[in-house]
Amino acid sequence: MLTRDIVHSCANSKVAAAALASIGGAYSARISLIAAESGLEPGAFISAMVRDFARQASGGDWARLENSLRCSDFPLLQGLRHIIDTSLSRQGQDMAESNDKAGARQAPAVWKGHRESGPTLSRCN
Repeated sequence: MLTRDIVHSCANSKVAAAALASIGGAYSARISLIAAESGLEPGAFISAMVRDFARQASGGDWARLENSLRCSDFPLLQGLRHIIDTSLSRQGQDMAESNDKAGARQAPAVWKGHRESGPTLSRCN
């Protein structure tokens, strides 16, 4: 049920943009950079990924999404991150690759040389 809420709400570009802002930090900045490179606003970029996930996800994809929500203090945000990360992985957009591109543009040092996972959204860690 919660997975449907994520897809239903974050398929809207304004809700997706607000959710990304709620995640914040280097993760939000990195996704915004990738969106800009695609010629899209972050909300439109994310909502397109959410809609694509909803159309193309296998049963295993849905199970992994559901599993990612366990123990999460912020399950909607955690689920959105899971969808974004899954979509980028399928597009061949490795997080290290986006870090390299960001570093080349004099992005904050937190992006350089390592993968920044963003704020912890789970109480199971």
